Amino acid sequence: MLKFNFGKVFFNMLKKLSYRPDIDGLRALAVISVILFHINPNYMPSGFLGVDIFFVISGFLITSIIYREMAEGTFSFANFYNRRIKRILPVFFVVLIVGLLVVWWLFLISDYHSVGNSALSAVLFLSNIYFSRIEGGYFDIGKEELPFAHIWSLSIEEQFYFIFPLILLFIFKNNLLKKYKIGTLFVGGDFVTPFICKSSKNRSFFR
Repeated sequence: MLKFNFGKVFFNMLKKLSYRPDIDGLRALAVISVILFHINPNYMPSGFLGVDIFFVISGFLITSIIYREMAEGTFSFANFYNRRIKRILPVFFVVLIVGLLVVWWLFLISDYHSVGNSALSAVLFLSNIYFSRIEGGYFDIGKEELPFAHIWSLSIEEQFYFIFPLILLFIFKNNLLKKYKIGTLFVGGDFVTPFICKSSKNRSFFR
């Protein structure tokens, strides 16, 4: 009987992954849709899905990098996080400093407390959790917290970078791909995620 191990085939593909121009094309579409959505939601009513596209691309690429290095025996948490830090933090702190200067120039002193809280959540990469208290979505955020509202998506990505390598290492070390247990995890996640989104709509927007 012919057996097909989707997990093994998928991760073997990741090991051989090279430059993908189609992924760059998806990135371009995601950027355009998000920009149009922010200019005017009527221009691109579902433009927020561009963020989801970025999440999928990031997850795919990070999984390929980590798994390839694990398969080759070269993976190191220190090297992985060092690369993430060098790639993200310099630009992040430039944006943060520019944002604070704009706040100092244009905002009222009475707004500083709220801005400071949102800035602190951004530095800790907890913006998605901080803004999830808001009833509604992105456009319901008050103006005094708006300068750093966009960091919510980066916060999710950083949390993913922190947790996912541990999960992937556990899967790799315990040969879960060969035991067909990885499919159970994915299917379980597919059932749990809609329940979480439905039970807390305001939180689901930022998660």
